[in-house]
Amino acid sequence: GKTLNTKKDSNNNNNFYYSWFHLPKRWFTHFYILGTVVNSILIFLHHLDKESSSFNVLQWIYQIHVTRRLLECLFVSCFSSSALIHVVHYVL
Repeated sequence: GKTLNTKKDSNNNNNFYYSWFHLPKRWFTHFYILGTVVNSILIFLHHLDKESSSFNVLQWIYQIHVTRRLLECLFVSCFSSSALIHVVHYVL
């Protein structure tokens, strides 16, 4: 974040923390690829059941969102090599 100091000094005791708990921000692209594929499969399987529900509407809204974010990561965002995310953000 804005308060994270990413300077890597040899005397810094937090190097272990930085190297093990932070990932390159460009890895969010993997998250959105996975989200798009998995949600597409769920929509397809739900369509085979031919049940209409509000859950189906929520799936389509989520599909639009995750696809938009995937396109944003692929074609709009330019991640710097020093941009980091915490591993918890990636897992969630």
